[in-house]
Amino acid sequence: MSARSIATAPAASLAGPAEIQNFLRRRARWARWFFVIVAITATVIALVAGKGEPAALATAGVVVVAMALLTLAAKRRLDATWIGEVVRKEVREIRHRKSDDDIGRRIEHLYLIHVRTDTGARREVSVGQSALERYYTTGERVVKIGGLPMPLKLTSAHPGLCASCGEFLPTDASTCNRCTCPVPDPTRFH
Repeated sequence: MSARSIATAPAASLAGPAEIQNFLRRRARWARWFFVIVAITATVIALVAGKGEPAALATAGVVVVAMALLTLAAKRRLDATWIGEVVRKEVREIRHRKSDDDIGRRIEHLYLIHVRTDTGARREVSVGQSALERYYTTGERVVKIGGLPMPLKLTSAHPGLCASCGEFLPTDASTCNRCTCPVPDPTRFH
């Protein structure tokens, strides 16, 4: 589905704040279980491979603490809800040098939109792929729902985009087929 073929859908079939919060709580529960499994695995590996040495246990502890800090930093960045206007779009090239044996470089593109919120703050949002970068237009009003990474257009009743994974959605979808996130009604998050 292209970014241009967005039609309106009945707002009653789209999720409101309560449904989105339920989805985010369910996802956080799975993330906590994943964290516990990784912590237990790191400890078991340290005990078995390190033969119970304190240095191996300290390494496992550092891995668990680093993972917790990275998770908290990502959560803080995602938790904000804001409304704003797209002021600029940008494509950055990221060049990766290959090892000394290989000739050449690998080039990746980072697609960004720059948004000025209604409070005057500036946000830089990575939208992942070129089709998503083309989905947004300069001057367009968007809302970013706390806990979900992708801003949604405020110009249509059906966003046409999953706010969790960035998948383009058919206009009659009430949940994303890829990540099962309910499709939010952007107009209910003002």
